Amino acid sequence: MENIKGITEHMRKKIIAAGGDPLRETLVEAFSEEHWRILENFIATESRSRVL
Repeated sequence: MENIKGITEHMRKKIIAAGGDPLRETLVEAFSEEHWRILENFIATESRSRVL
């Protein structure tokens, strides 16, 4: 998830520099750190269950 956040921030800066609207052209982080942990655990659980 850190990778997604990093890429989004990088793209946000580029869009702002080009005069774009970052609220319309990038992802908006709406999750707290706790939400990210829950999502990461869900993804990891889903990945393991598909392998088994």
